[in-house]
Order: sequence, then C-alpha cells, then structure tokens
Amino acid sequence: MRHQRENFRQVNLPEYTVVKIRLSNGSASLALPFTFTSERLGGEAMSSEDRIILHNMVFRGRHGVHPAERELGQRFEIDVELGLDLSRAIASDALTDTVDYSRLHAIVREEVEEQQYQLIETLAGTLVRRLLAELPVTSVLVRVRKPQVPLNGMLGFAAVEMQRRR
Repeated sequence: MRHQRENFRQVNLPEYTVVKIRLSNGSASLALPFTFTSERLGGEAMSSEDRIILHNMVFRGRHGVHPAERELGQRFEIDVELGLDLSRAIASDALTDTVDYSRLHAIVREEVEEQQYQLIETLAGTLVRRLLAELPVTSVLVRVRKPQVPLNGMLGFAAVEMQRRR
C-alpha cells in the first residue's frame, strides 16, 4: 500500500483533485476528475476538455492529383479526435449531452465518399471546418491517411494531421 501511495502522490495534474477521506481504520486518498468532483461537492465548475476519438475509419474516396486516382478511387483512413466537456454526459448518461458517433461518422463519410479533392490537405481542412461548425466541440484533430500514394518507391502511407480550436 505504501508503494501505491507514493505513486499516487506523483499524480499532480490540474484536471484532477485529490480527495482525502477519513475511514474508521485510517485515511485514503482518491484522484478524481476535477470538474466532476467540484460539481458533485457543490464547488465552482471548472472548464475541462475531454476527448471523443473515432480511430481508423475506412472509406473509399476519389481524391488525388492524378486523374486515375479520381477516376478509380482508393482507400482512405481517417482518425478524428474531438475536444469537449463531457461533464453533462457523465451526469445524465444521455446521448443528447454528447456527440453522437453515428453523426460524426456520417459527416466524415460524406466528405470522403461524396466529394473530390486533389489534396488530402483540403480534405482534412474541410473535415475540421465542418466538425467545428456542426458539432458542439471546442477542438478538432483530424488525421487523413492515404495508403496508396502513386510514388516511384515504397511508402506505408502519406498523411496529413490538422488540429483547430474555437
């Protein structure tokens, strides 16, 4: 127990509050998310940024500089990380207090499968703009991977990562 307590004391993040509890056989300390703890204890609510992540969504799109890429299409892999405060969703357990994953997936699918861009930079930028505009989030990170890049050589994938905040 002493070893755990020493490791516990090393947790010194502003988004966590250490709560000390006195038990009949001694005392214990817990680290809880600060916004949840402060609200539950009647304190002032602090802002926080939690994350919703959809990783490795796979679609077939028609993006690329070369005409054959736009004509034949190819596989695109997309990661999205949304920053937002999930305190209300934690308390209510209601879908209306968070981002519906199916809505997020539909926005990404629509841009990748129904639009055409020459550059994956443009695809990533369009996704970021739409997600910030259409979802109740404070930040968006989008990764677009293109596994089949027409280069004269071996390459795992080309990718663009873009992050924006309100």
